[in-house]
Amino acid sequence: MVCLHRLVEMRNRTKGSAVIRSLVSAPIFTQARSVTAYLSMEKEFCTDDLVSALFEHSKRVYFPVVTDAKTSSMLMLEATSMNDLRSWRRSNWGIPEPPTDDPKRRNALDDNDLDLIIVPGVAFDSRGGRLGHGKGFYDRFLQRCRERRQAQSLPMPKTVALSLREQMVVEVPMSADDVFLDQIEYQTES
Repeated sequence: MVCLHRLVEMRNRTKGSAVIRSLVSAPIFTQARSVTAYLSMEKEFCTDDLVSALFEHSKRVYFPVVTDAKTSSMLMLEATSMNDLRSWRRSNWGIPEPPTDDPKRRNALDDNDLDLIIVPGVAFDSRGGRLGHGKGFYDRFLQRCRERRQAQSLPMPKTVALSLREQMVVEVPMSADDVFLDQIEYQTES
């Protein structure tokens, strides 16, 4: 059973690498200066190659840190390098999070140059519908970002999700609080 699990994991990582290569060559990525990303959990689309590409392409990169689990609040704080990332403590979900006690660490909502928000999810549809893990962290963050940008008469950063074909469904049920994404980058070949 462990061997089968590893085989599936390797297959998904290979497919994921193709999705990341496609995103990295797309204008939505090449033109972006500042990007929010996420460090994947065990059963999410693996973002290791994406994180490396962000730093290799000299992007300003922000990652989430949960500030209040009860209200599903999070910040996106800057990572300065891969070494910086490696120094972070792991959250209750086992994900490294940027420390919140460094006043020099930039907040993505304060970055007027934020161009791209990469969003995790469990399932997606072709309309930009997204099924997350049910806590609403990203929907609330995206709403706060939209409010902040509108108040400053700035365009909303583009929103993108990375997906394997198996995560694509006909339609994700969406509520009034859910935010549609601009683009789903997914693997199209077997």
